[in-house]
Amino acid sequence: MRAAQGLEEMLPLLLNETLSVLRYPQGAIWLYDPITNELCPKVTLGYGEDRGVPTPPPEKPGEGIAGRTLVSGQPEISNDLRADERLPESYRQRILPGTIAAAVAIRTSEGVVGAFMVGDRGPRMFSEFELDLLTTLSEIAGNAIHRMRLHDQTVRRLSHLAALREIDLAITTSFDLRRNLRTVLEHVTSQLGVDAADVLLLNKRSGLLEFAAGRGFRNSEIERSSLHLGEGTAGSSALENKLVYLADLREDHSFVRSALVNGEGFVAYYCTPLTARGQVRGVIEVFHRGPLEKDQEWIDFFNALAGQTAIAVEVSSLFDSLQRSANDVTLAYDATIEGWSRALDLRDKETEGHTQRVTDLTVRLARAYGMSDDELVQIRWGGLLHDIGKMGVPDAILLKPGPLTDEEWVSMKRHPTFAFEMLSPIRYLRNALDIPYCHHEKWDGTGYPRGLKGEQIPIAARLFAVVDVWDALRSDRPYRPGWSEEKVRDHIKGLSGTHFDPEAVRLFMQVTESGRAAERS
Repeated sequence: MRAAQGLEEMLPLLLNETLSVLRYPQGAIWLYDPITNELCPKVTLGYGEDRGVPTPPPEKPGEGIAGRTLVSGQPEISNDLRADERLPESYRQRILPGTIAAAVAIRTSEGVVGAFMVGDRGPRMFSEFELDLLTTLSEIAGNAIHRMRLHDQTVRRLSHLAALREIDLAITTSFDLRRNLRTVLEHVTSQLGVDAADVLLLNKRSGLLEFAAGRGFRNSEIERSSLHLGEGTAGSSALENKLVYLADLREDHSFVRSALVNGEGFVAYYCTPLTARGQVRGVIEVFHRGPLEKDQEWIDFFNALAGQTAIAVEVSSLFDSLQRSANDVTLAYDATIEGWSRALDLRDKETEGHTQRVTDLTVRLARAYGMSDDELVQIRWGGLLHDIGKMGVPDAILLKPGPLTDEEWVSMKRHPTFAFEMLSPIRYLRNALDIPYCHHEKWDGTGYPRGLKGEQIPIAARLFAVVDVWDALRSDRPYRPGWSEEKVRDHIKGLSGTHFDPEAVRLFMQVTESGRAAERS
């Protein structure tokens, strides 16, 4: 028996050896099922049409021979089963005259769990030795059954823990709700031993329970599920926050979606709510194409899986909410920055539209340079705010129609520093400071405000510097008309290595030339 891998393998071996030792031709091992409250013959040997004796039917505790043994714990003997009024009349009529039987209790540390029965056709009487030997073998059986059940329970619980762990891992590593629900339902069907399962989630806007994911269904009709709270079994489970069990969907009219499971062949049904932070988020349903009366351990694990599913739904909902909030904040930042930029353009009519043009072209250069999307956002904000420091320059200087004096130039050249002082306290704009603070620095170190040289100048500012000069020289001014495109390109090439980063100039020429080619085509 120690070599057996489970009760299904162990019980036939035990019965066969017992009958061989006692030299009885027929026998059965009965085990009590607390769910059905019946004693059922789990394995039989020697019952059959060839001997004219049918397999015994299940017995209630206290009824029949095995049922009496279960309750009393004492051996029960029948010297003529056909005439034994402890058995149902319908069963006795099918037993051959003179059939004898004896049953002894199968005990474990938890009490009597079943009965061991042997039988034969007379004339024969059970000896005291045979009863003692049968009792001894039943004790061995009880110990073996107890060990096997403990082993099966341990294996099952380890499997349950592994499933819960895998679900936990899926929830913590992915915010994709559909993917996580698929993982949950894979474990629901395999660990609970059911044919199909689905999740209905509560739509807060409509108040409807709607299909979110399913597994094991033969067709897709169940995906049309949509129920009000309190409607049908699923709606009642959600509204009343309780487990619902239907033994036979074919006969129970409380399941209002029968049309959606026609052809599926479902019999048993369980439904339990998904609850997180005291709020019902939906339900999880399981379907089986046969009877499915389960013990408390099964129900507890079903509820545990429902709890994990509710967590998956809650985590995904929180993530979506945070993502929406983050997007709203980003849009608000962007709108604020664009507002500042338009205010600067309105202040200096001569440069109206300049900010948007140089920002767009700088973003194109940065993308060609290989910057990430996050970096491009900072490039865009920096471009829009590149002249924000001019808010600190007096109008008399900023809007002066003629050349500036040396003293006025000192004030004008402070606008990058003003930009740094204005923007650096704003945390979300710190990474966008490179352009407002450094776009007047020059490759040869002769720029301002800090006289940075070469690669000391941030790449964003180096790219922007080329674009800024390009747009400024091409634009009309009161004191000069805008230059031609070719003249400006030649001018920029001439400043490569002194004013501009040579690589920035090369990239600028490449990007603008490809843009011109696209326009011509």
